[in-house]
Amino acid sequence: MHSLVASISASLPRVICADLDSCHNNKMLPTYSYQGVLRYYRDYYCLACQVKLETESNVIKHICEESHEAKFADTNYVVAEENIRKINEWYHCEMCNRALKSFASVKLHISEKNHITTKVKLVARRDASGTMCVHDVEIDENSWNGLSEGSCLICDCDYTDENNHLKDATHVVNLFQRKMNVHSKYNIYRTNSTRMRSKDVKNQKK
Repeated sequence: MHSLVASISASLPRVICADLDSCHNNKMLPTYSYQGVLRYYRDYYCLACQVKLETESNVIKHICEESHEAKFADTNYVVAEENIRKINEWYHCEMCNRALKSFASVKLHISEKNHITTKVKLVARRDASGTMCVHDVEIDENSWNGLSEGSCLICDCDYTDENNHLKDATHVVNLFQRKMNVHSKYNIYRTNSTRMRSKDVKNQKK
């Protein structure tokens, strides 16, 4: 796989199982957005077929129908790396499950904080072995934690015991506060935020 679309498609199946109880129990709701279905609280709307659906079971039945599959197959991505699909007169962001009316709105949307945050959450994951991945690129634990030859780039300090530093509250807080940006498969970076020092964490505990 070489794109956000491919990586997400691998984990979110296009064909939903016909066993409604199984689907419901497995909480497959996030896949609906990748079938062109908008959700508004407890109501749903299929952009491809332009039909309102009132229950989750109806959604599952609908996206398994040949008529839906045929209409959805006629849609295309207009900004593939952001999962923006043109469906009839709408531009649908599959990641955020939002329908946008114009391409100008699309350009604004993909620069918004909420979209960027959602995108990062979708592409950053741990695989079955526990290895951190962004898209299909594996990132070893030292790189993910900013460790390099006895120094921590996240905390801007040197350490003598790697395991102790990884468990240290200061490191964990600093890591969690770093904002991760994903511009493309191979353009992944963190931006600086407020960096805490060990004494700051200790003072907060008092």
